[in-house]
Amino acid sequence: MSASAQARVFDLYNQRMGTYIKGTAANSYAGQDAFGDSSGKSTTFTDKIKYNYGGEVGLLFPGAYYGWRIGFEILSAQKMKGIEGDSEVGASLMNLDSTVYGFFPKIAFEYYLIKKPGSRMTLSFGGGYGKIKATNDYTMTTAGTTRYTLSSFTQQMSQLTYTADFSVGYEFMMLQNTSLTLDVGYKYAIASQLKYDQDITDFTGTHKSGDIVTESDGSNKKINLGGPYAGLTFRIYFNY
Repeated sequence: MSASAQARVFDLYNQRMGTYIKGTAANSYAGQDAFGDSSGKSTTFTDKIKYNYGGEVGLLFPGAYYGWRIGFEILSAQKMKGIEGDSEVGASLMNLDSTVYGFFPKIAFEYYLIKKPGSRMTLSFGGGYGKIKATNDYTMTTAGTTRYTLSSFTQQMSQLTYTADFSVGYEFMMLQNTSLTLDVGYKYAIASQLKYDQDITDFTGTHKSGDIVTESDGSNKKINLGGPYAGLTFRIYFNY
């Protein structure tokens, strides 16, 4: 093999900059956080959020022993579509569409536990600061309007908060300057002081934009987008 051909062999040791796109999936801790305890004291829902998913894009700055990632992450809970809220005797009170998203600029540090020219095992710690936002779109039935004296309405809430995560991953060469990383980890992403994004009258009373969102019992509403997750990342290196 010629020297020029040998110089084109992919070697993770020599990479110093690149880009990446990552996807994650997880069982959800969110459950009925966005709506379950704030849709009227007499309302029960049988459905709940079962999974979260996410995406992240950004730049890579690897070194010989450790590296950095700078990127932007979007988290999403499973969308609830047309779920029914019933009274204690089973009468339909409302139908609900509910979405929960998180948006986070973030930075991560990667330490290479095991290093080879075409693969490596990585321990990663990351964090960021952004926003968790929830939207609940209520369509009230006649029975629901009679019970709560509310017409159909849309409720929006959000909070600036931080996220943190750690993971263990295995990266290996795929094609020329492209690698694939498989990782598992744990993510923290909780909103515990959500505020209304608009003036509204809902199940807990009349509120101004910026008021704290509470449950029916008066406690602060809390939404958890964190928990264990699995991820898959495509990395493209520039200086191959």
